[in-house]
Amino acid sequence: MLRLAVVTLGIAAVAIAQTVHLVGPGGFAQIGAAIAAAAPGDVVEVATGTYVPFVLDKALTIRAAPGAQVAVLPVGRDPVRLRPPAGSVA
Repeated sequence: MLRLAVVTLGIAAVAIAQTVHLVGPGGFAQIGAAIAAAAPGDVVEVATGTYVPFVLDKALTIRAAPGAQVAVLPVGRDPVRLRPPAGSVA
């Protein structure tokens, strides 16, 4: 019984793991490319910079890297579009 409990815990830890996709130096050039590569539940972390508009159509979290100043160029009225089941932009 103890062995089964340990195996179950190991599977649960793998299931909740998130991948962090970096945007900026050493990562993706644009936020949209990172969104395309990400799976639901992943995190897109954005370095300081100016980026083109993107569509968030997956359950992801997009956040600025610590201390980063991020700008998304406006094109039309909406530089960012959220489509269900969208995630969050922090």
